[in-house]
Amino acid sequence: KSTKTQVPRGLAAVGPRGVRTSDRRSCGRPGEFTSPSPRENLDYTSAPYRPLDDLGRPMRFVTYNIRYGVGRDGRLDLDRIADTVLGADVVALQEVDRHWPRSDMRDQPRELSKRLPGYWWVFGPSIDLHAPTAFADEVGGGRRQFGTMILARTPIRSTQTVPLPRWTSDGWTMQRSALIAVIDTPIGAVRVTTTH
Repeated sequence: KSTKTQVPRGLAAVGPRGVRTSDRRSCGRPGEFTSPSPRENLDYTSAPYRPLDDLGRPMRFVTYNIRYGVGRDGRLDLDRIADTVLGADVVALQEVDRHWPRSDMRDQPRELSKRLPGYWWVFGPSIDLHAPTAFADEVGGGRRQFGTMILARTPIRSTQTVPLPRWTSDGWTMQRSALIAVIDTPIGAVRVTTTH
């Protein structure tokens, strides 16, 4: 038998430095969120693959474009989305809204995190707009955001939101971005990226 590391396809093990944390993101965990310090002197290329739990199963990854919470039936239903992804080890969501009229001005990242207790989470906005008329009771107004979200059953060590190039020849186009998270797992730190 080979003794080479078996990292799940599509993932890359990363060294202890990870990525720099971005100031543009929001993150949290139900209760107190504490990001662990990076481990020192770990050899991420020779560690044997270990499953996430004692059941001997591989890690489960889910990616889901939630279309700002509206299903094919036209209903806005965050409970249905949470039920769909519950049980995955890492969840990547796209088209997540924060304070838009089309999604009833809800803070979807915070609401989804409450519906998925026990997950660490991070939200990376691709679009971040000043919305003074939508938040009349807040000094200076508030923020209207649209972007991606990553949730994980194990701690998220660091994150970064990276704007992608805007290729257009005929005016404005929506800003796209990549949300990168370095997640602690039994095989070491794993870098997960979601884009939209």
